[in-house]
Amino acid sequence: MAHLKDDKSANLQLVFIAHNMGVEGFGDQSKLFPPLEPGKPMSITAALCLQYPLSRGSVHIKTADVNDHPTLDPAMLKHPADEAVIAIGLRLLEKISKSTAMEGKIAKRTYPAEAASDFFNPEQAQAHVRDSVFSEYHPVGSCAVGDAVDAKLRVKGVRNLRVADASVFPNHVSGNCLSSVYAVAEKAADLIKEDWEFAALKKVGDL
Repeated sequence: MAHLKDDKSANLQLVFIAHNMGVEGFGDQSKLFPPLEPGKPMSITAALCLQYPLSRGSVHIKTADVNDHPTLDPAMLKHPADEAVIAIGLRLLEKISKSTAMEGKIAKRTYPAEAASDFFNPEQAQAHVRDSVFSEYHPVGSCAVGDAVDAKLRVKGVRNLRVADASVFPNHVSGNCLSSVYAVAEKAADLIKEDWEFAALKKVGDL
């Protein structure tokens, strides 16, 4: 919540893609960016990515069978602040598209049609968020440090098992999480080497 109150915190990432996003892709993301059609007007897609979602989903095992997929609940927009922040971003996008700098460069908004949804109206903007939100493929926190793993990335209650990926983040990071995952992996390698060195010294009686 502190990020929302901080005027210097970047709570939204704005992405521009030089291609038309397929609306049917919301249900089947293999159709998110359909092939270009000759003669069809060029389009640009503007997407808003929430950096610090307050909603919390869950991952739970169903059975002891490792082949059974877990139960996933992303719980997107479960916290009302997430919906409100993205809706404010839509209003910003609308202001940008109608600015003097963009005059003559954008013919019209195709999804949703301008007549169908007024992004300057908070209720209509939030309704659009609920209709079109989906994952940006950067989920974190399902094995958060302090909850599922300890400070050395060891899974609590399980021997000889560590987790070294984005699932150990207690909260999200601003922007894409790849570089942060690299940092976790480097730290995990150091932790493993430290434990091996300790075990080797203990074995030869130096400890």
